[in-house]
Amino acid sequence: MLAPFRTQLPSQLQRASRGHLLGGVCAGLAAYPGWVGVGVLRTLFILGGFFAAFPTIPLYLALWFALPKAGAAPTGAPMPRVSWKMRRLLKRIGKQVSAVHAGQDARVAALVQETFDSIKLLAPLLQRPRTVREERLAEFGLLRFPRLLDKLCAMAPEELSDWSDRSRRTPSNLLLDRLVELHDTFNREAMKDIEAAADGTPVGGHDVGSELQSLHELLRPLALRLGQTGAAAAVATLEAIEGKLDFLLGRIEGDQAGMDLRPFKVRRIAFEYLPQTLERYLQLPADLAGAHRIGGGTTAAQSLQEQLELLDSRLGDLTRSYYEKDAAGLLIHGRFLRDKFAEGSLRLEEG
Repeated sequence: MLAPFRTQLPSQLQRASRGHLLGGVCAGLAAYPGWVGVGVLRTLFILGGFFAAFPTIPLYLALWFALPKAGAAPTGAPMPRVSWKMRRLLKRIGKQVSAVHAGQDARVAALVQETFDSIKLLAPLLQRPRTVREERLAEFGLLRFPRLLDKLCAMAPEELSDWSDRSRRTPSNLLLDRLVELHDTFNREAMKDIEAAADGTPVGGHDVGSELQSLHELLRPLALRLGQTGAAAAVATLEAIEGKLDFLLGRIEGDQAGMDLRPFKVRRIAFEYLPQTLERYLQLPADLAGAHRIGGGTTAAQSLQEQLELLDSRLGDLTRSYYEKDAAGLLIHGRFLRDKFAEGSLRLEEG
């Protein structure tokens, strides 16, 4: 649980973002401990502007440009070396992050900033995603994260300032939950790439073990939620699907050349079609999913079972295709051995 937010005095000189008349210089200086009131400062600058314009006006302008604006987003991670298009997109997201800093609770802004810093660290991978993992991160970081920022900026600060009861499924709590999930995901993925770079491992390479782990991490919470709805048949089918995916994701490594689309199909089923099917069903009210009939006279639970069985059948076809390919290879190898070692060719040659 995040610590309660406490309003503090500014730790450095900065311009005020609220309650200012011009650039926020006087209001910002007055808020700093030990300075005189804002009215006195404004009077001094106004009188100085009339009677000593040369030092006063340049001084005010210098402070205006030199002092940071209160609530402005910190610079965070530096801009990575990416394409012009990606840099432009990151700058656009950075403006949204600054808007969150200016208008929302400090803890919300901190989560947003840390998430954005991790996205910037991963940006070189996201601009040209080559694996399923990178494609998913690009979608979350470059599409879903900006949409989430728009929603955060549209909400009143008081709606997001109460962190005491996160159990209530209010729109603000759901939004905060999504922000925390994105924050944790990108922090974890950024640390993986940092550790890989420290170990000398090529970043962005394909790793079957990590892909299988990502699949199980993706499906495990969905399977638990599905079990809580009482859909025993769907859970059993999901377990069968997961078993086939374990085999296929390990088997398709290396089958990336030519026009073989099976690796692409397997990964689409694993990381797109299957999770989307489960998430759409789990969004429905549990009491209606098994009773209320939808199009064609079937219930949502029956429709889910049909879709899972269709995916299971397709994965079964893909599994058999690999089995037949491997079996054919085994037969060819057997003929090679018979031709090579037939008719006593295994006899030791006399020296």
